Amino acid sequence: MENIFKYPLISIIIVNFNGKDYLKICLESIRKLNYPKDRIELIVVDNGSSDDSTEFLSLNFPQVKVIKNNSNLGFAVANNQGARLASGEYIAFLNNDTKVDDNWLIELLAQVYHSNEVVCAGSKVLSFDGNSLDFVGSMINFEGKGFQLDYGIDISKDVHNQSVFLPFVNGGAMIVKKQVFLDSGGFDEDFFAYYEDVDFGWRLWVLGYKVVFAPKSIVYHIHHGTSKIFSEDKLRFLKERNALYSVFKNYDDENLARAFSGTLASIYSRIFTGFKFDYKKYYDFSVIDSDKKSVDAGVSDKASIDNEPLSSLMAVKNFFDKMPELLEKGPKYSQTEKGTIKRYLLILRDSFWQFLRIFSIKKLK
Repeated sequence: MENIFKYPLISIIIVNFNGKDYLKICLESIRKLNYPKDRIELIVVDNGSSDDSTEFLSLNFPQVKVIKNNSNLGFAVANNQGARLASGEYIAFLNNDTKVDDNWLIELLAQVYHSNEVVCAGSKVLSFDGNSLDFVGSMINFEGKGFQLDYGIDISKDVHNQSVFLPFVNGGAMIVKKQVFLDSGGFDEDFFAYYEDVDFGWRLWVLGYKVVFAPKSIVYHIHHGTSKIFSEDKLRFLKERNALYSVFKNYDDENLARAFSGTLASIYSRIFTGFKFDYKKYYDFSVIDSDKKSVDAGVSDKASIDNEPLSSLMAVKNFFDKMPELLEKGPKYSQTEKGTIKRYLLILRDSFWQFLRIFSIKKLK
């Protein structure tokens, strides 16, 4: 490796919120990296933790630069804060509830080193015990939802051992050129959490860059270890809303109308599935009593909606409330060559065929 790399300075950024129990394992694994210690800058952005995380870092890892926020500003804002402070030529983003393989960083760097086109690479992420797959590939559907290929399958069935281009990589286990990250806008701070990496990967492709999977760069992850504070309906809200943001920003004008109409139709279908309301009975206009009273006479049904379908509805409401701001963000993407949109759609197509190929291999076995 020494004959290939000049070992650029790399800033590793970790966002923390009440994750003191995870930090020790994470940071100790970074200490064992096969990369010169003086070429690594460690930055932890603490989102207002109440578990003495910052005191723990000061006492046990004094070399770590700590940014202290007074409240939980979310994944995107915190990582962007770290990126702006970073001194490295490259930035590596890492979740706090992880540990890394000794070659994690050098294998990530190998994918992007001195390339002006391939500027972002993502790790293979396994469960914390290494027995199952977490992130080994990605897909994005037309409505901006990101998917992890083969999530949760047994490690013995892993066939993801080659570097391939992906629509996006895991935002908690990736490397990117710092200047490209900053110039492209970083993670969208309107997202708070979830799908920032989907949106960022999509944006890189639109801007003419490439994103690649680094299968020899291994991270072990406690899935959602520090995100259990969100209820299922709030997670759904974030994912529905953030996907809407991505669709609106990243499609070109030629494709946006079709994609967005389909996206809204899909969201409303999910909402209606969650309604506990017999609309056919309530709106049965043939039901009129003998005294010609109101058509709803005798119908006692009242509309009710659970928190989860309500969260999808509120995601749409939030989108429309934010539309004026999103319109301001749009032009910097829409001014790019339309050819890059076609390139990105090809990546989506290739990811789909890759998924089918993997599925076929499993069926054959």
